[in-house]
Order: sequence, then structure tokens, then C-alpha cells
Amino acid sequence: MVPVPAALSVQPVEPSKGPQLELRALGHDASSLDAAVRALGVALDATRRTSAKEDLRVSQKVAHDLMIRAEQNAFTEVANAVFHIEDALAAMADGELQSNDATWRQIDAAYRAARAACELEAAPVPSSEAAARRGILLVIHDEGLAEEIARAAARRKFAVSIAGNASEALAMATGASFNGLVMDFDDDTPEANRTLASSLRELLGSRHCPMIVVAKSPTYAQRLAAAESRAAMVMPKPLAGDKLMAMLESLDVRDRPERPRLLFLSQDEVEAARLSALLAPLGVSMNTFDEREQIVETLDATQPAALLIDRNEDNSEHVCRLVRAIPRWRDLPILVRVKGESGRLVAYDAGADDALSERCSDRELIGRLRVRLERTRVFREQSNRDPLTGLLTRRAFTESMQARLAEAERAKRHLSVCFLDIDRFKNINDTYGHAVGDKVLAGFGALLGSRFRLPDLRGRWGGEEFVVAFYGEWAESAREILSRVMAEFSSMTFDGGGPGTFRVTVSGGIATFPVDGQNLDDLVLIADQRLYAAKLAGRDRIRI
Repeated sequence: MVPVPAALSVQPVEPSKGPQLELRALGHDASSLDAAVRALGVALDATRRTSAKEDLRVSQKVAHDLMIRAEQNAFTEVANAVFHIEDALAAMADGELQSNDATWRQIDAAYRAARAACELEAAPVPSSEAAARRGILLVIHDEGLAEEIARAAARRKFAVSIAGNASEALAMATGASFNGLVMDFDDDTPEANRTLASSLRELLGSRHCPMIVVAKSPTYAQRLAAAESRAAMVMPKPLAGDKLMAMLESLDVRDRPERPRLLFLSQDEVEAARLSALLAPLGVSMNTFDEREQIVETLDATQPAALLIDRNEDNSEHVCRLVRAIPRWRDLPILVRVKGESGRLVAYDAGADDALSERCSDRELIGRLRVRLERTRVFREQSNRDPLTGLLTRRAFTESMQARLAEAERAKRHLSVCFLDIDRFKNINDTYGHAVGDKVLAGFGALLGSRFRLPDLRGRWGGEEFVVAFYGEWAESAREILSRVMAEFSSMTFDGGGPGTFRVTVSGGIATFPVDGQNLDDLVLIADQRLYAAKLAGRDRIRI
């Protein structure tokens, strides 16, 4: 049995009964970090010699603990490298990956990256893309489903607590800060479910904490109970853990949820200050401007989630029509404060989404604004996702990549872009039909969506082409990371509808910023050329 290095106190990564224990903070200096990374190396060396499941679990826990501490103290690159080590160890322990030379080369590459990051003389730079830990309360009586969800949650770096009954759930929620709830409505009566949901929400307070209800063939009574419990979604069982986690992520279950911005057109500075103070506790920031001639420039500069026009603005309908005439802002929610019934009709005719009367209370304003903001966020999330694979669309990936490249340039970090293409995909469609081809695409998309770190971008470029971007990774380490995913995908079997099954491979090409290009177009061109070279070399490989 591999001993746990004294430099680390390990916390379990499996789902725990009860609240997660607080991790001991890592020293803020690089020398303390380096000692912890070296301690991980000791555990890895011992594990390599035995490859026993219990030893793999011990080293996995050591890596998990180190990764969390590195994240908490803003050692982002160390945390990223150790995450890959933890993921590989977990896959070997679960039997999803063989403990062979290829796997250990990946782990060695990640370990060298962690050591190299420790030696950087510059102070660690906090990354806005560092994956936050999230707490999810799973109130589930189906142990098999709970375990599957827990595994999917761990891959997405969510911390998980599981309750088997109402009393355990209430005990966990007391004084806790969970970000999302998953409740099984199969085993209790609708009234008991409503009571538990109400008690949990009271304990959790006003914190943003969406709830998903799961049930086998949900009945009307169960759906009604879920609606009365203010559930955000009802999903039928059986369901895959990765699908449920994707739904939770679409509901913005994060330690730091998205902070929407409201743009307020008004000449009244006092009213603007009052509204800003009113909305701040709700997580809504507000920008005020008073020059309607600058509406286009102000929209582009502030990127608001909604526009509110004050009651004292003359001819506000002209502003509505102007905004609606800009393709980029056609779907922006516009709320107008109006005087009288005629003002309401004019506002709606001009394209406003909501017209608020002079008698509208602050509570009503907040309620209407909340609905508009949430609908817009959900719509944007859905429009940014490819419906077949669940990955970012080409447009959404491109927009996100521009932000990643800008951050990489500011922070003097590297960023690797990999183009992936499913080998001989046309033959699959021609032989088995497009329905089977869609299953292959969806399977690969699900695999990409459930692997890697949260900051890593994953998208469907088009057809059978996919693209992945790794912030802070060189081409060599990106290839090692992707090679394992490609091996996992090539081991999957697909049913062609006949007597036999078939397997599929993937080829890829990688380009790295700033070595291979300074902008997205250059990186895409180089990655695509290397993908073509990988195809010519025999497929089922990645070229860098």
C-alpha cells in the first residue's frame, strides 16, 4: 500500500456523506508549493511500481488535494497540470484506462509541467478562467444514479454531497452554501417532496440555487409538485450523469454566477443611484447613460443583458426602434417606464418587451427584470450550443476564443488549439445511414464535453470536425491529453443496425499561440494543415 506523503493531508474525492471538510490552505510561497508537488511525485513513483487499485486511489486523492489548494492560492498552471494527473489516475482506478507506458508518459508530462510552473519567478496570476469548485446537494434514493452523477460531477470539478433521505438533506443544508439541488421525486409523496424543497430553500436563503427534479416517467402530480417547489427543470429517468450535469451548468450553478448588466437610459441621477443600490444585492450591475445619440456606442461598450428606458425620456419609442434595427441587438430585452395607457401601447408598438406604468413598484420592476434576464441567459446558452453534441457552436467557440487569446496575450501565456476530425465519417454515413452517423457525432461530443478542465473550450466546427482549445498548454502536453481521449473513443463500439458493431478513430492537428500564430485565423489554418498531415500519415494520430 502506498503511504500518503506527510506533506499532504488528503480528502476523499468520492461522494461524501455529509458536508465536505475544509481543506488546509497551502502556503502562498512557491517553495511550499514545490514541496507539495514533490510529495505527489513520491506517491506517483510508488504507484507506478504496483499499479494496484488501492494505490491508484491514494495517489488520486493526493493529486486532488494538491489541485484544490493550488487553485485556492491562484497557482493556476500547477492546478491545471495536476488536474490531468488526477483524471488519469481516476481513469486507471476505474478500469477506463490501462496502466501502461503510454498512460504514464502522459502523467509524467503533466508532472513535469507542474514542476516547471513551480519554478516560475513571477508571482502567480489569478485566472478568471480557473474552474471554481461547486457544491451540489444530491437528494437521491437511487444509489446507482447518485454514483453516476457523482462521477460526472467530479469530471466537471463539482464537489458533491449525497443525502439518502429528508433528514440527511436538511442536516447537510444547515449552514451550507450549495449551488444546485437534484431531488428524486420517485420515493416520496408529492406533498413530502414539496415540504422538503420548501425547507431546503428556507435554509439556503436567497442564494442562487436552481433545482432539478428527476423521476421515472414523471406524472402530472409529480410535475405539479416540482413546479410548486420552483424546480427549474424536470428530467425523466433513466438519464446519463453527463446529461444532467450539462443541464445544471446551463442553469449557471457556479460559486460566482454570471453577473448580468443593466443599461439605464435616464437623465435622473438620483433615480439612477437608487436603482443601482436596489439591484446590487441581486447580483445585477447597472450602467447609466443620458445621451441617446451614443446608444450604439454605449451598447457595444457595456454589452448589457437588458435595456431600461426611464419614464422621463421623450420619444423613447425612437430608441426602441433604433436598437431593434441593429442586427446584433434585435433580441435585447427592452423595458420602458411609461406614463399612461397610451404610452404602453406606443412602447409595445415600437418593439419594447415590457412597459412599466408609473405605479409599478420596485418589487414588480425587479420581478419583471429577473424574468427577462433569466430568459435571455437561457436562450443565449441554448443558442451557443450545438443541439446534437452539446458543444459550443462555431460562432460561440470563435467568440470565446477571441477572449482567451486576449487573456493569453495579456498574461504572456500559451494556448493550444486542436482540430479533430472523425476518420472515414463519410463511409459511416454511406454504410450505416445518417442516424448512426449522428450517434457517432453525439458520442464523441459527449466524450469531449465530459473531459478536460472547465476553462478548456470545446466546440463543433462543422460536420465531423471538432475543435478544442487548451489555455496554458503547449502542443506536447495538449497532444498527451487528447491522446487519452482519442484512445477512449476508439474503444467505444457503435451499433450499425445489423448483426455487428464497429469502432471509430479520430485524427487531429495542433497549433499553439504565440509560436504558430498571433490570431485565431492563423492558428486555425496551421491546425487544419497538421490535421491533413495526420490523415495522410495513416489517421488515428495527432500532428504538432
